[in-house]
Amino acid sequence: MADLIQFDRQFAYPKGIQLLETKEGHYYEVGNVVVPSVTTVLSVTEDHVVTRRWKYILSPEDQEAVRKAAAYVGTVMHQTIANILLGHPIEAPAKLQDLRGQHLAYRLLESLVIGRLTHIFALEQQMHYYDRCAGTMDLYGLYDKNPTIIDFKSSKGIPQKEDIHNYFLQLAAYALMQDAICGTHTNHGAILLISKQTLEVQAYRTAGREFDNYKDQWKRRLDEYFRMREVLRLDEKDAPPATGADGA
Repeated sequence: MADLIQFDRQFAYPKGIQLLETKEGHYYEVGNVVVPSVTTVLSVTEDHVVTRRWKYILSPEDQEAVRKAAAYVGTVMHQTIANILLGHPIEAPAKLQDLRGQHLAYRLLESLVIGRLTHIFALEQQMHYYDRCAGTMDLYGLYDKNPTIIDFKSSKGIPQKEDIHNYFLQLAAYALMQDAICGTHTNHGAILLISKQTLEVQAYRTAGREFDNYKDQWKRRLDEYFRMREVLRLDEKDAPPATGADGA
C-alpha cells in the first residue's frame, strides 16, 4: 500500500504529547499542561438521554462488556489501517475480535480509500489546540484532490448524517488543531464508516461554510466544557485539573 499512496511529511507536528487515561475520561499532557481529549469534551457536554436509556436496559457488567468489545474491535481496525497504509506487516489474528477488526479495515480501505486518497500528510497523529484540548487525528491527506481531515469509524449500522453530529465536531476539532499548528486552512472533512454487521460502507463529507459552522460549534462546546468543569468541580484525584481554561 505504501507504493500506492505517497506519504508526504511536509508538516512539523508536536512531539512528546502523553495520553492519560482516567476514570473521568481521556486527557493529554502537553508540555506541563494537562488538557481534555476531544472525546472527553464531547462526552461531558452532550445530552446523555440515549446513554441513560442504554444503561437502564443493560446491567453494569453487560455495559462494560459491550463497551470493551466494541472498543477492542475499533482499535484493531485503526491499527490495521495504519499498518497497511505505512506498509508495515499485519500480525496474524490471535482471536475472533482481531479477525473482525482486520476485516473491517481491509473492507473500508478497499471501498473508500484506494484510488481516492493520493497523499498522506499525517497518520495517527497526536495534536493539541493551544492549552485547551488535544487528541489523535486519524489521518490528514489529499482525498479526492482536497486536503482533508479523515476519521475512520465503525458502527452497528449505517446512521443518518444528522445522527453523527459529534463525529463532525471531532473533524472540526482536528481541523482547528491542524491549522493552528501548521498554518494551513483545512476546508474539508470526511468520516469513512463501515457497518460491523453488514460491512456496508459510507463516506460522510463536510466542507466550506458547513465545516466552518462545525468549527464554531466545537469552540462553543469547548467553552461549555470549561464552564461545566468550574461548576461541577470534578474530583482531581479521578481527573487531571483542567489547566487550559484560560487558553487561546
